Amino acid sequence: MNIYLKSILYSGIALVLPLSCSMEQIYNENLTEQVPAFVMFDVATRGELPADCNISDFRVLIYQYNNGELMWNIPITDALPADHISGTLQITTGTFDFVFIANETGLYNGANPVDLSDNNAIDHISKLNSLTFDRGAFGFHKEIPMVRVLKRVEVANNNKIKTSEMNDYHTGAWDVEMERVAIKLDLKITLTEQQYMDWDQKITINNIPGKAYLFAEKDNSSFAKAFGYEIDLLSGYLSSEPIGNDYMFITCTKNTLLPELYLTPANNIAQKGMVVEMAFGGVVKSAVISCKADNYAIPRNTWLTLNATVKEDEITLVAQLLPWSDAGLDDVDFDGQYRFRVDQSEVIFTHLGGSQTIELFTDYPDGWKVESVTSGGWIAWPTSAAFGSPNSYTPLTITCLQNFDSEDRTGFIVIRAGNLRQTIKVIQKAVGL
Repeated sequence: MNIYLKSILYSGIALVLPLSCSMEQIYNENLTEQVPAFVMFDVATRGELPADCNISDFRVLIYQYNNGELMWNIPITDALPADHISGTLQITTGTFDFVFIANETGLYNGANPVDLSDNNAIDHISKLNSLTFDRGAFGFHKEIPMVRVLKRVEVANNNKIKTSEMNDYHTGAWDVEMERVAIKLDLKITLTEQQYMDWDQKITINNIPGKAYLFAEKDNSSFAKAFGYEIDLLSGYLSSEPIGNDYMFITCTKNTLLPELYLTPANNIAQKGMVVEMAFGGVVKSAVISCKADNYAIPRNTWLTLNATVKEDEITLVAQLLPWSDAGLDDVDFDGQYRFRVDQSEVIFTHLGGSQTIELFTDYPDGWKVESVTSGGWIAWPTSAAFGSPNSYTPLTITCLQNFDSEDRTGFIVIRAGNLRQTIKVIQKAVGL
């Protein structure tokens, strides 16, 4: 079977190469009325850095939905590494569970490494439940393990598919966004001059899970290790700012990768949480990481930012937890409980007008809505009727009428999510500009 893969290189040049995969099909005698089908897919991830999205190996496992038996095991290795993969899978019609896996090195079953090319080891989807990524799969200069599981996908005639999230059958490329089985940690610690002089120059994170499951929403707190993980200070930087006659030293570590910490409600207690620890003149101070009140879980594919100050007996932490794709962005509003961000706070139109789309995200339960539009009517959309759902990126289209004036004009769109607000500045150029 031939798969056609498109690799988007960092230079932005697209290459289309035919790939010959060593794909082995497991024929299921219970599957009837099989008709050949082609499933086109487009796999990508979003992140701050190229390393956040890099894929060095990629595999698609396809299981029969009604009995969980493996039907196809399709590895893709040519034209990698890349940050974007497009291809066509030649399979049959039917209802299947799809498992997309990237960067599979470091996958274990108990104490034994797992070879996903061995069909006998994964011939039933239930065998994936016990697979874990070892702690060694996470860290600096490592390819981030990624997975996406899509169950009960209907593959129909004429190369159509339908997932549980789709209202109707879909033709064309199937967009698949991978989820990283990791946490991206940015830690900022503010110290006084005396604290900096007493500090032993180490930052340790304790109680890190030793493993993370391949599948999401599986409690991995039993894998926690007693020994600490020392953050590489070379990954960050140190700066100082004058405060009166004293100095405040600020140390930052960026892009530290940790396994996710998923906790069931019964295990969501402080004793299971990860701990930041520092020593000053031999005195150890620490703090348990909690993203919300009494919530110590830190799920996969998230960006955790910690702002810490050192008190007399402890470290005080202020934590924010956002989707990984928000890493490095400054336009995130946080009220201590909920978050709200837009990917653009300013849009510019020519005098001809037209439409542009921005993306918004909030975890406020009621989502976001447009609160006001100030333009004198030349911003035709949105109106106060526009709204978006929570916990996913949702688009908002901004439409402007043509500008016949000789001067630029400026309008504002205020969008609200609970107590949080974002203001979008809309600029339209004058005629001739």
